[in-house]
Amino acid sequence: MKLVNLFTNIIGGAEGYKAQLPPPPGVPANPLEPFPAPAHEDADIITMSQEAAFILAAKEFDPTKMSPSQNQRLADLLFDADAISYHDYDILMSAPKSRSNQSRNLPRNYLADWQMQLAGSMGSNNFTAVNNATRALTLLGRVSTLREDMA
Repeated sequence: MKLVNLFTNIIGGAEGYKAQLPPPPGVPANPLEPFPAPAHEDADIITMSQEAAFILAAKEFDPTKMSPSQNQRLADLLFDADAISYHDYDILMSAPKSRSNQSRNLPRNYLADWQMQLAGSMGSNNFTAVNNATRALTLLGRVSTLREDMA
């Protein structure tokens, strides 16, 4: 037997052997075929619009009378519903510290706190803090306005 025939049988045999093996579970037999759709794709998927998330937030939270834990829940609700970005979430979570209620979980006026933060930042030419305070006031103002419209 010539070496060429031996190698041809080995290579051809290996290829023939691969073709006869069944594919692993979950992998299509033909690599060009798409993977089968997961079973849950037939189920209905419900997503919340940004406006609906803000309306839900306005029903539950009042930015002029929120505790720090409520502020966190408000930020979580808006972020989880994709109504705000992570940057906005981070801004809301880093709310200005209240002097009177700093260590307690008592309600406070977050709109007034952010307005004070904005005024102080503008006076010190801290443009990043001005941007953050403006963004927080925009988000909380939207919740507050929707809350007033529902009343």
